[in-house]
Amino acid sequence: MSGTTGAVAPPRLGERILDSLRHIAGVVAGGVLGALLWLIVMQQGPEHELTDHDFNQIMGQVFVDRSADVAKAGLWGTFAFGILIACLYPPVFHRMERHRGPVVAAAAFAVVPFLLWGIAFSPVVTAFVDVPTGEAPRHIPGGPFGSEGGAAAVILGLVASAVYATMASRAYSLMSRRDWWERRYRRSGIAQETIVEIVGDPSLELAEQVPEERGETPGR
Repeated sequence: MSGTTGAVAPPRLGERILDSLRHIAGVVAGGVLGALLWLIVMQQGPEHELTDHDFNQIMGQVFVDRSADVAKAGLWGTFAFGILIACLYPPVFHRMERHRGPVVAAAAFAVVPFLLWGIAFSPVVTAFVDVPTGEAPRHIPGGPFGSEGGAAAVILGLVASAVYATMASRAYSLMSRRDWWERRYRRSGIAQETIVEIVGDPSLELAEQVPEERGETPGR
């Protein structure tokens, strides 16, 4: 006899591909949304004159000089790093979420962007404020955890890290699950059935009109 009674069949290739796509979608969506929230929080500092630590300008000058669109480069750079950091969640922190809960996992994950920003980014990258031609260049305050920009920069970094980690972990946890996608499909189907019940099925009405229109030709 070949095989064992009651053995579970291995997942098919199509199922494995769909499973991988769900995980990738969760990482990318969580990384992008988390990075956007990170940037919104961090930019409250320079916009409301709480600190001169302008994260978007610093990030943008990692990729382009000041003659280019630094703000746009900072946005896309933040998205890229947001996705890269989100890649750490599935292999390292998702198991913690199953055992300790989502709050503990998100709190532990928030340490990653906070340390990367405070140790490997803020004190290392040198960026300059846009000044009129002829004026002496002025550095954007950096230092460990943005401390050269004052205590507000550190506080904003903590809040931004927590917000990023919460969004990235939540998006991955939802979008990597098969039942989340199935529920969305079922809701769409229910909504479509409800619309058909209210306004009728247009395809049936068109099918009924065809023979009637054929019988209304002139001369008959």
